[in-house]
Amino acid sequence: TTDNLQLAGEGKLKVNLPWLKTKKTDTDANCHPMTGSSDHYTLYDIFHERNTKDTRDALRRIGLVPELAGWVNS
Repeated sequence: TTDNLQLAGEGKLKVNLPWLKTKKTDTDANCHPMTGSSDHYTLYDIFHERNTKDTRDALRRIGLVPELAGWVNS
């Protein structure tokens, strides 16, 4: 949404993906065996996330996902 784009651009949007740390109890069909989720996401590394021209790319920042803080070295 437009609101999410604005919040992400300001660094105020957080998207929790708890299955990154704890496997889902109700797993999805065709899920990853470690997470139990079939969701797929594309994130930019810190070097490239500010070097984009499309404002929607703010939704691909690693910092949006609290579960990745201190876990992914980008």
